[in-house]
Amino acid sequence: MIRCMREAASSIVKQPGRSTAAAGTAGLLLIFFGMFFLAFQNLHYVTAAVERNIDVKVFLKEGTDPENMADILEEDLQHPVRIITKEQGLEDMLAFYEGEEYLEALRADNPLNDVIVIYPETLEAVKKSVQLLEKYKEIEAIYDSGDHYEKFSGINDAVHSWGGAVTAGFGAGTFLLTGIVISTGFGARKREIRTMRMLGATSGFIWRPYITEGVFLGAAGGLAAAVCVHFTYERVYQLSEGMVLAPNSFWWTSGALIIAGTAAGAGGSLAAFLRLSRT
Repeated sequence: MIRCMREAASSIVKQPGRSTAAAGTAGLLLIFFGMFFLAFQNLHYVTAAVERNIDVKVFLKEGTDPENMADILEEDLQHPVRIITKEQGLEDMLAFYEGEEYLEALRADNPLNDVIVIYPETLEAVKKSVQLLEKYKEIEAIYDSGDHYEKFSGINDAVHSWGGAVTAGFGAGTFLLTGIVISTGFGARKREIRTMRMLGATSGFIWRPYITEGVFLGAAGGLAAAVCVHFTYERVYQLSEGMVLAPNSFWWTSGALIIAGTAAGAGGSLAAFLRLSRT
């Protein structure tokens, strides 16, 4: 084992350009894969969050009693309701846009509507509630958040359907390209391999250093990808102000990228060695 590691390290040092290219190829593909995976997980998270917060907002016409209307809608629709008075809505808006002094003028003539928020439990119940609400003349406008959920859900389902193919594609690409780059260094060592065979060296004795070299290069690429993905996502999390999943939710991703890089390097080296040893 020590001999394999020593020979692999020596080969990497003697061919810095090829070694960097091999590790960089694996690392670049794993970076793309890591970011795709994190994006997919966050899309699923956002879709689930939207689903949990589906509601229907009813904007009442001026002069309508919100308390009375809320009782009517709760009895008719059989869903929980909540009243947001125009005064409360204005205070919430001013708090959200804190520091915007020009909005303070709205206190004198509040232009907002009283709002009743309805909480159906399912998307089908949302659609049914919207249909029933259309008969009330006291309602000025209806906002249905179910439309947003359907859009997110559709995208999430599409990504989920293609996720396996994308994962397989990245895996195969990392394996093949890493193997191709590594094999460029093996090609110059055909004579060395043949000489060792003539001297009676076993296949295992010959290929172990090559596989070890691939492991080192793949692990280096995986480590570089893990570091890049971690710091990139950390920055995205800071810029999003917590709107995406926290980085510690993916603590295992770094290890997975390193393992994937190691496997790609070992597999690519073995494939390259077997191909070259037959020529």
